Amino acid sequence: MLGVVSVALVLALGLGALARSTHAQARAQGVADLAALAAAHEYARSGVPGCPVAARVAAWHQVQLTECRAVGPLVQVHVAVSLQPLPGWRTRAHAGARAGPVGIDPLGARATSRLPRGSPHLPAPASLLRQVRPS
Repeated sequence: MLGVVSVALVLALGLGALARSTHAQARAQGVADLAALAAAHEYARSGVPGCPVAARVAAWHQVQLTECRAVGPLVQVHVAVSLQPLPGWRTRAHAGARAGPVGIDPLGARATSRLPRGSPHLPAPASLLRQVRPS
């Protein structure tokens, strides 16, 4: 009976560690996405590289911004989240994200290939984007 309880306890600790790690990775990815989008938006709005904005977003979410590169309108960020999956074991979850306009390559030249019509990455035609007026 003691063996069954021991196995159940080890299994529960392992599943708890896996859940904490998965949560930290998802949190890191979400903050990386948000920081990259905020930085790209800052460049589109003001023409100023958005890495300071990405750093503020990461700090506000209590995540460490480990890298931010901005080349014109393109932004790439990497973040890290500290976690303790098991007592006495500290590690970090890492994630990265890129943001910028569609059709621009990292070297700043226009991309030569176009996405096919109807691709989910293209904006919808203006005829489909009707403003809904409140009643």
